[in-house]
Amino acid sequence: PFGTPPTNLYNLILAIVLIFVIVISSMFTFYQEMQATKILKGFAGMVPDKCVVVRDGAFKEITASALVVGDIVVLETGSRVPSDIRVISCNGMK
Repeated sequence: PFGTPPTNLYNLILAIVLIFVIVISSMFTFYQEMQATKILKGFAGMVPDKCVVVRDGAFKEITASALVVGDIVVLETGSRVPSDIRVISCNGMK
């Protein structure tokens, strides 16, 4: 009812084209994943390893991953911000 069935050559050409499209798509996806991995590794280098906080009324040097809600982070000139913080007091900050 739908006409003559396609020949074996038609099926072979269709299979080759589909395989080609799948290979090109896979290569493009792999390239994008590698670029995203490089960018995420770059973000890891931006977070400082240690920071100075006021915890329980005393200055302590802790790792940035150990920060918890309620810690008061002490920033000085040239120091990197270890996480999302709220500035409660500053002196000469630009």
